[in-house]
This record gives sequence, structure tokens and C-alpha cells, in this order.
Amino acid sequence: MLFFQVLGSALFGVFRYSGRSDRLEHWAFSFLTAVSVLALVIFRDISGIPYTGGIFLGLFFGAIWLLLAHIALFVRRLHDQGRSGLFMLIPFTALTVFVTGWLGKSGYIMFETALFVDWGYLIQRVGQSLIIISITMLTSVFIGEGDNHENKYGDPVF
Repeated sequence: MLFFQVLGSALFGVFRYSGRSDRLEHWAFSFLTAVSVLALVIFRDISGIPYTGGIFLGLFFGAIWLLLAHIALFVRRLHDQGRSGLFMLIPFTALTVFVTGWLGKSGYIMFETALFVDWGYLIQRVGQSLIIISITMLTSVFIGEGDNHENKYGDPVF
């Protein structure tokens, strides 16, 4: 695939969770996202335009669109290696445990407050450990090659 075909496939495949995506599509889209965000931050710092009103809404919906595009691309990347898209639940579960511990430790959870204040630090540390484990496990998805043969998610991407 050419670079611009890769970017178009990722941007317009936001709601396409079937099929497969190769490493080039993943890394090109991640690079484009990082450069775009950096350019927006630099432009905002130079121009001094505040994030209010329509600008904030535009950035918010753009961020949501990019998040959905990355999730769909990651699911297709998992498919390229013959794995289910449900592997996406691993980092989200770890993040949920971490945030629950942090909120409990800080006293923001009003249900069983004493329990969360006492054990929130431990829950937060368990969440951090799960995040590290999930990042380690899923790193192979980002850098590993996909199946060279047809798998249950489709033909290989060339």
C-alpha cells in the first residue's frame, strides 16, 4: 500500500472492525496522529488562540474520531495476527482498575468510602501493574508480523 492509501484506509475505516491491517498502516497512522497533535499544540502556543467554543468542540470531536480510528485499526491489527479483537479489553480493564484505585484513594468514590480509602492505594498499584503487563503483552501486536497465510479474519495484507 502507498502511504496515502494507508492513511485513507485508517481514517475512513473508523467503524470497520473486520478484516486485517498491516504494520505499515498502523505505524503510518500513528506517526500522522503524533505529528498532527504536535503541530496543533505548536500552532496554538504560537498564535495564542484559546481553546473555547467551536475550537474546543472541533478538537474534542476530532480527538474522538482519532480514538475510534485507532481502536478500529488496533482490532484489525490483532486480526492480522490471528487474534480476536477482544484482546483490546486487556488494556481497558487495566486502566479501569487503575482509575478506580486512584478515585478511591482520593476519596471520590462515595460507595464503601472507608474500603476504597484504605485499599485504594493497593488497587491503584495493581492497576499500574496490569497496565505494564498489558503493554508488554500487546507490544508484539505493534511490531510483530502478521500471518502470511489466510486466517479466519481474511486474506493477508500486501
